[in-house]
Amino acid sequence: MYAYKMYVYNERLLTWNDLTANDADFRILRVDGLNPPSATINTSTCGTIDGSFFNSARLDQRNIVITVLPRRNIEGARLTLYRLFPVNQEVRLRFKNASRDVVITGYVESFEGSLCDFPQTFTISILCPRPYFDSHDINTITLPAPHPDAATLPNQGDIKNGVTMRIEISENLSGEAVRGLTITNTYTGEYMGFTSGLIHDDVIVISTIAGELKAELRRASLSYIINMVGYMSSGSSWFKLAFEANRFTFSTSNNTDQYVSMQISHVDQYAGV
Repeated sequence: MYAYKMYVYNERLLTWNDLTANDADFRILRVDGLNPPSATINTSTCGTIDGSFFNSARLDQRNIVITVLPRRNIEGARLTLYRLFPVNQEVRLRFKNASRDVVITGYVESFEGSLCDFPQTFTISILCPRPYFDSHDINTITLPAPHPDAATLPNQGDIKNGVTMRIEISENLSGEAVRGLTITNTYTGEYMGFTSGLIHDDVIVISTIAGELKAELRRASLSYIINMVGYMSSGSSWFKLAFEANRFTFSTSNNTDQYVSMQISHVDQYAGV
């Protein structure tokens, strides 16, 4: 009996294959790399001062290694695994236990095993450049919120991480542009504001996720995307959600709030399963 379920996404069938429910064809003997990966800590020494000074730290990439025992139809099981774990290709893994349901993306580094051994076993090595596991579920709130609690976005993961936002501007019959749009996390005091005027059918797409930072304006009358980073107001922050609750609100400088709607989405991230 497995303590968790492990799935791999099948690109051919566009569905998740449950590897831990397929004992008739193959059995998962071991999975390494599910605990937090090691960190690289950068320090420096100075003169005659004892010890060292901390400079920076980062989490290394994750290496998940799966050991599989094919059963019954050995040849068929091996070929199935070849298709599910194509070398040099991207794969998505999902792990689910009593506490967590998480996914991670990696690349198959190697598929090793001797066809002459008895019993045959195969070792599949997967490198995951982004080391954190993402929650399988996405938390989303919509603003304006019907009541204050609906504007609260929790972070129950292991790290403080970013969000994605989609802001839409609806039609103002008076023709007045939305100005001074500012989104605020009232629990942390962080805000993100824009100095540019926004008009009907404008869509702003924002990501504050590390490695994916962007703020882009998509205007219906233009065939190109406008980078909004240069229009961010002084003191703006790339939101990182604090642990547990975060409450969002927004305002405009010319009282055009009613023409603004937005969705803010967040995925909890974990250092281990």
